[in-house]
Amino acid sequence: MSIILAQVGWAAHKLEGGYKSYRRDVLDKLEVLPQGLTFKVVCGPTGSGKSRLLNVLAESGHQVLDLEMLAKHRGSVLGKLPDQPQPAQKSFDSVLLQDLQKFDPSRPVFVEAESSKIGLITLSPALITAMHASPCLLVETPLETRVAGLLEDYRYYIENPETFIEHLKPLYRFHGAKQLEHWSSLIRAGDYAAMVAELLTLHYDPSYFRATSRNYPNLDKAQRVPLEDLSEGALKEIARGL
Repeated sequence: MSIILAQVGWAAHKLEGGYKSYRRDVLDKLEVLPQGLTFKVVCGPTGSGKSRLLNVLAESGHQVLDLEMLAKHRGSVLGKLPDQPQPAQKSFDSVLLQDLQKFDPSRPVFVEAESSKIGLITLSPALITAMHASPCLLVETPLETRVAGLLEDYRYYIENPETFIEHLKPLYRFHGAKQLEHWSSLIRAGDYAAMVAELLTLHYDPSYFRATSRNYPNLDKAQRVPLEDLSEGALKEIARGL
């Protein structure tokens, strides 16, 4: 096929070894590239504005690796995006490699703290190791501001309360039937602010800080980033300071 395409005028090239060779090359490079980059890991509990801050940092010209955007998932039990399936693992790895290859090793790369999996996507061990060893920024946002921001970001759950309730079922093993029934009643009553505040304080915050304290040893020396509101102006001010 490459010969025929070349004969009719296309700039066709044959990949020696085929797709398997390409896949091996992707995996090999994913094990090497992260070691040559300097990461700054943005930490902070759910809803503190980490993803919004990454967006503003990217718009301001900083180098940003947005893993949740690449994985099409927000990285939590409620992180599945509506009508947006996650990419296949092989496709994710290829796009991740393309992003890593664009970065200037002499400049820091901002990335959000993640576990080894984002939904169904597994991050490369070398990337996770590099992130765990990197300096951290800790975003500190008031609870009420986090709740308001999450209600904006997850509006599709407010518009589909039964879907919201259905997606809470994996939390049964952590909190039991009584707690899930209480949260379901808050959702059906439309009291989303109270429900989200409880979900943060009882589930997300404790599990988040256990995981980050265990996996990110530099968290106790993190640069503190107070964020009183999630407006674009406030985020731009923070970005300038970084």
